[in-house]
Amino acid sequence: MIKPKQIILLVILSLFLISACGITQTGIKKEREAEVHYKLGWAHLNENNLQLAFIEFQQAIEFNPNDKTYHYMNGYVLLKMDKLQGAVDSFKKALTIDPSYSDARTNLGIVYGKMDQWDDAINEFNKALSNPKYTTPQIAHYNLGYVYFNKGDYQSAIVEFKEAAKIQPEIAMFYQLLGNSYTKLDMTKDAITAYEEAKRLDPANVDIYYNLGFAYYKEEKRSEAMNAFKKVVELAPDSTAAEESMKYIDILKEK
Repeated sequence: MIKPKQIILLVILSLFLISACGITQTGIKKEREAEVHYKLGWAHLNENNLQLAFIEFQQAIEFNPNDKTYHYMNGYVLLKMDKLQGAVDSFKKALTIDPSYSDARTNLGIVYGKMDQWDDAINEFNKALSNPKYTTPQIAHYNLGYVYFNKGDYQSAIVEFKEAAKIQPEIAMFYQLLGNSYTKLDMTKDAITAYEEAKRLDPANVDIYYNLGFAYYKEEKRSEAMNAFKKVVELAPDSTAAEESMKYIDILKEK
C-alpha cells in the first residue's frame, strides 16, 4: 500500500515533469519560430531587400537571443546598410556568445576599417587568423592587407595580399592590390607580374589594364604599355580611365 507521504511525493514529481515538459516544448517552439524568421531573413537578403532582412533577423533574435548566427547576420545586414555602430554591437554580441567566431571577428574588423579605426581592425583580423579552425582565412588576410595599404604600410600589405593569393589563387583582386602595393614602393617589375596575373584571371577589368599600362610605361616598354592602354579604351571608351589612357597613347606615339 502506498503511504500518504509517498502519494504527495508522486504528485510533486508528476507536477515537476509536466512543468519541465512544458518549458521544453516552449523552448523548442521558440527555436523553430526563430529559424523561420532566420530563413525569411536570408530570402530577403538574397533579393537585396535589406530592411526586410533586418526585420526578420531581429525577430529571430527575439525568439532565440542565444544563437550567435542570428546576431552575426543582423550585423552583416547593418554593415551593408552602412549602420556601422549597430553592426559593431551585433558582431560583438555574436562574439560574446562564441569568442572563437572568426567570421564575426573578420566582419567586425571590416566595420572598424570603414570607421577608420585601423588599429582596432588589425587587432580583430589577427584574432580571427589566430583561430586554426577558421575556414576562410584569405578574407582576413585580404582585409588586413587593405588596412595596411590605407595606413601606408605597403610592405605589410604585400605580405597579406600574398597570403590571400596563396590560399585562393583564383581571385584577381588579390593580385591587383598586390600590384598596387608594389607600385607604391616603385617595385614596378613585381607590379607588372602581379597585374599580368590579375589580367589573366579577370580579362575585362579596366582598372587592371590601366595600372598595367602605367607600369609598363614606367619601365619604358612602349609596345606593352600601348596595348594595355588601348584595351582600356576598348573596354570603357567613355570612362575617365579611357581619357587618361588616350593621353598616354598620344605620348607613346610620339616616341
